[in-house]
Amino acid sequence: NAMERREPGLPDKGIIARAYKYEYEDDKYVALNCGHSNTYELRIFKSTLRYETYIATLQFVSNLAHIVKELDYEKACKTTFDDVVTYKNYEELSRYIMTRGLYQGGE
Repeated sequence: NAMERREPGLPDKGIIARAYKYEYEDDKYVALNCGHSNTYELRIFKSTLRYETYIATLQFVSNLAHIVKELDYEKACKTTFDDVVTYKNYEELSRYIMTRGLYQGGE
């Protein structure tokens, strides 16, 4: 059983999902909107009119989506921001995080 192999200190993913859904299922203004039956809506970005920021945001979400598909629960819990932004190298995303001092480079 995968839940029995879970590392000590990591929360049960079923409990987290049920608690989140119970607390926020009627609220579309949360970071992860689960109110639709077949989709999840990620709402963590502020709006922008800058093309470069828009493209970097799409690239970040693309990296995040690929990581989520590949990792099991325990590895996902240990994934860092730097892991996401460096998953696949995108010029616009790299420039965006470097100019804003967001990349820690494993520090």
